Amino acid sequence: MKRIANTLAACALIVASTQASSAITAFTPGTTGGPVYDATANVGMAFTVNDDIVVTALGAYDWGADGFVGTPVVGIFDASQTLLGSVTIPMGTSAALDSDRYRYASVSEFTLVAGKDYWLSLAPSASDPWMVSNSGTTTAAQITQLNRGRYTYSGLGLQFPDQANQAYDAYIGPNFQFRLPGGDTHSKGIPDGGSTLALAGLALSSIAVLKGYSSQRTPVGAASLT
Repeated sequence: MKRIANTLAACALIVASTQASSAITAFTPGTTGGPVYDATANVGMAFTVNDDIVVTALGAYDWGADGFVGTPVVGIFDASQTLLGSVTIPMGTSAALDSDRYRYASVSEFTLVAGKDYWLSLAPSASDPWMVSNSGTTTAAQITQLNRGRYTYSGLGLQFPDQANQAYDAYIGPNFQFRLPGGDTHSKGIPDGGSTLALAGLALSSIAVLKGYSSQRTPVGAASLT
């Protein structure tokens, strides 16, 4: 029984690790212009949520993919300009880097409600650039971008980006990752490739093998009959 329990525990850890690595990314950048070094601006995007989502991490764009010199701050505001969650991305390369050059830091989870509008904002450091996207920025199926790029020059620190810049598709700076409510980290309509089902099958197969092995063993202390 101890072998079975250990096998189940190991499979559970593998499933959890697989699901955790499947966090959904909100924005995928399109074509970009050159880097902009301007810490007096807050830049980001406005978006509507199509399905309830749970924000798990906030991220900032690392232009050179070589770490941050400063400590950019990223946050999400609601329509009343209330800051729902924010995080400071550490300098250097300690924050996880994804394939689109965003570095993420975990945040205390909070829910974005379907049908409501939200604003994603980046307060950059003076030594870490942000960029503009001319076209091609896309979103996860659970959100819809509004009003193209958003910005403000209302002061240093994290601010609500209340101005829309119709000249740009988006500002490449902040981003976030999320999961669906109930612990599902997979995008709606996109299967996980059968990994969870395969791992469950592995667990059941392991149990069957261990049970068969156990049933074939001679009980301790049993006499040998000849």
